Amino acid sequence: MQGKTRAMVALITTSALIATGTIVGGSTAAAAPRQAKVDVGPTGTDVVQRAIPFDHPTSLGSAAKIASSMRNAIAVTFEAGGIQGQWATTGSISVKDFLAREASVYGAVPRATSIVVTDTAENLAKDENAQAPIATGKPAFVGQDATKVPAHSVAELQSNETSIKSKSKSKSSLASPNINNPSALNWAPEDAFINVTQDGSLIDFNETYQWYGAVNNGNDPRYTYSDFGLEFGLDAYTNNVNYQGGTRDFCNSGFKDQPFAKDYGWSYTVQTVVPGGEDVESAPAGVKPYADYNDLGDSCNRNSIAIGLEYPQQIPIADYGWSALIVDVLAPRGVDSSGLMGGSVQAVDNRFCIGNPSLALTDCMGVDQESYPSGNGNRLTLNTSHGWNGPNTCWYSADTGTTAPQLEEC
Repeated sequence: MQGKTRAMVALITTSALIATGTIVGGSTAAAAPRQAKVDVGPTGTDVVQRAIPFDHPTSLGSAAKIASSMRNAIAVTFEAGGIQGQWATTGSISVKDFLAREASVYGAVPRATSIVVTDTAENLAKDENAQAPIATGKPAFVGQDATKVPAHSVAELQSNETSIKSKSKSKSSLASPNINNPSALNWAPEDAFINVTQDGSLIDFNETYQWYGAVNNGNDPRYTYSDFGLEFGLDAYTNNVNYQGGTRDFCNSGFKDQPFAKDYGWSYTVQTVVPGGEDVESAPAGVKPYADYNDLGDSCNRNSIAIGLEYPQQIPIADYGWSALIVDVLAPRGVDSSGLMGGSVQAVDNRFCIGNPSLALTDCMGVDQESYPSGNGNRLTLNTSHGWNGPNTCWYSADTGTTAPQLEEC
């Protein structure tokens, strides 16, 4: 995430994926037609993603069986009330174990909503199966909405509750903030609790973010400009000599596997919650999360494990004006046993996605490369200058990242 550069390559010319108009506003309005981003696939070819929806929700188990018969299926998307995410077909956790985890941690039985496939834009345009909803052949699956919030996140959020309440206004004051002229970093979470741990063949990136709220003269996700989303990322570095220097379109083979966490096959869950009172409750929100796999401009020695929200402005606002977000990513363990870490929350433009709804968010977020209007679109959660290695390292970043993070016990 930190210092991320967006590579824009391979103009998509199919009717389903084409992006031709000019940029509205900004210095690039007279530029040539914009290009969707692409990723480097396993065979070295440039690939894009597409989420093919089901005709109605189905169970994650049934969706996994359907995905196993499809060419280039990489994930199944799901939702269950206050949680949304993906289970990776190519990851290191079985659908059975993932369902058990969702039930244990979130009290949820997810509803599968689509299958994500990856291929060249040309092949996807030709594939009739990628154009129409997938028939499940079964009645709509009800599942169970999330009824729980991870215990450690509850403890982290409630640890700040007293200080926030002491300076908070009443619930009746929760009007939407004026975002016409937001200050530099007031879109960013004040607090970030980060736990990076190893669980067998998985690396668990668990992140809890907190905003104090506009009514408390604090930060607020609603301050994020309407044509920007946010990406919450943690970086795993390798010091292997084969991957020093250069960017991902010119890396030696195996670069996605070398750091301690791989840059593919993630299963992730995003939970929007309402903190306040004695409880922290799961709350549905239309934030539209995505796994940000498109990092062609990143250095060869860094894997960016980033989950984005197209609409962070939709994060619920609780009593006393504060809000919170929980992100949990299960990434396959890489070759390295440990490595340097960094992290940040980054504002990225979403104009190209709004104008091209058929594109996967990982392929369209950040295409315009517009600078954040207030001039500061990056909030560090961990600077690499601290020299902290992962996994099995946990820390707390306060004060919108303007003060040094503090190590905590995992």
